[in-house]
Amino acid sequence: MTTTSPSERGASRRGRLDAALLPLLLEAIKQEARSPRDRPERLEDLLDLLQPLPGFLPLARALLDNTPDPARVQSALEPLLDALPPRGHHHLALLHLRWGFEALDPAPALATPPPPAQRARRAAERWTRAHHHLARSLASPDLFVELTHAAGAPDQAAALQARAPDLFLDPHGHALLAAFAPDAPAEPSRAEAHWAILLHPAPPLAPAAARWRQRLVEHAARTFTHLASPLDPLQSDLDALRQPLWYAQRFTHVAGMAEPLTVAVIEQVVAWGWTLYKTRTEDKLRELTHAARPFSNHLESLLLRNEGAFGRQALCADLLLFVADFAPRDEQERIFQRTLRICPGHRNSRLMLSYHHLQTANLHLNRLDAYDPIRAFTPGVQADLRQALQDAQDAIQRARDAFPENERLPDYDRRLRQAQEKLP
Repeated sequence: MTTTSPSERGASRRGRLDAALLPLLLEAIKQEARSPRDRPERLEDLLDLLQPLPGFLPLARALLDNTPDPARVQSALEPLLDALPPRGHHHLALLHLRWGFEALDPAPALATPPPPAQRARRAAERWTRAHHHLARSLASPDLFVELTHAAGAPDQAAALQARAPDLFLDPHGHALLAAFAPDAPAEPSRAEAHWAILLHPAPPLAPAAARWRQRLVEHAARTFTHLASPLDPLQSDLDALRQPLWYAQRFTHVAGMAEPLTVAVIEQVVAWGWTLYKTRTEDKLRELTHAARPFSNHLESLLLRNEGAFGRQALCADLLLFVADFAPRDEQERIFQRTLRICPGHRNSRLMLSYHHLQTANLHLNRLDAYDPIRAFTPGVQADLRQALQDAQDAIQRARDAFPENERLPDYDRRLRQAQEKLP
């Protein structure tokens, strides 16, 4: 008959106690029921870190109670989690990271999975907790030495420290690359949850998160160009031309405006615009310039604040001229002035502003041409005609100031002289 020593019996009891505690501890940290994907044994190292802490026994009693009180469990658990060493926070970060991805894609056995927006919200909450614990863990310079020694690979500490940002951010980055594929289903809530982590990472991950954001923006710009460049604006129907713009809008809905994508969109729309303008294909030009307005507004803002898109002033002015073509007359002058604030030497803007002033002069000269000579000596009518003459003269001068080389100016000078001679 074999006998066991007291120490062996004690170890056996502790093993059974730990086995009973692990699933309960997992549910307490998760604050929801276990899923089929959960593996309580993954918390063994975390439990070892908790056991020596003051306050562990009240937590164990609360967990093992026949009818556990969730409030009592959390009251005992939270101070212990806060007191964990960096290695414990590292474990918690990994747990919440994995639970976030599981929240997005629940186990198939779940009869009624939550709606997508709710799943994305839960995932974002998990990932926010993961990054809170990650910041706590990475604050210790000894964490990676401790982890690699425990794994029997002490020479890998520096390599693990270098890879830490990738371990936590790559899953989000690759998920967004998939989400921003042209044929990916539109699931904005999922993409927004991933983007939020890249936008507000744990401080130690900020440089790596910025690199991922830049990589995703450049990917979106290349994808837009890949979709748009083969299209012929005359041969393609309007829906086909809109598709690349819808893709760009899908990206900015999640990630906001970004200079590389904005420039790519405006370059393409302006290239299409000149073809459509020269062939007077106005319906397509109107719709495409309207669809591009958020991007042209962003480009204009960057240029006026001197914050980017350097050298793109003429590009922005070209797009605004197309916008002006379809704007009411009383808005056109403001648009021309905007183009000249962005690009003071833009020839077409100066020319179009000059023509706009000549159109104003034409309205006043037409009034002078149509007046009744018999009533011209009436004081009120005479004053009105004199004002129309002055207004026409001022408009012609503004046209000359805007573009002195305007070939229509001599005709308007002649009409102005004739009107002056005609007045009593």
